[in-house]
Amino acid sequence: MNPLIVGCGDNTSIELLEVQIAGKKRMPAVDFARGYRLSDKTIFEKNSEK
Repeated sequence: MNPLIVGCGDNTSIELLEVQIAGKKRMPAVDFARGYRLSDKTIFEKNSEK
């Protein structure tokens, strides 16, 4: 599975394997990156659900 690598601050990053947009099904991060326009200003929020 290909991760989506996201910068977090303090020169750190996190690898996302799956992404879930509010109201949508969870999907592989690579599929999300192919179909969603990301910019350097994109902000991801933590979701407490598993």
